[in-house]
Amino acid sequence: MYKFVRCEDLLKLSFKISCSISLFCLYLMQARSIMERYLQVLLGV
Repeated sequence: MYKFVRCEDLLKLSFKISCSISLFCLYLMQARSIMERYLQVLLGV
């Protein structure tokens, strides 16, 4: 059977999920800028 989920736990879970998503987006943006810099150095722009 389903366990009773408290509102607090749901809030904590959604907070964790949103935090990890934003961290992942930040990481992707950083990786993209690093790759662009690397390509610029590689191509000698």
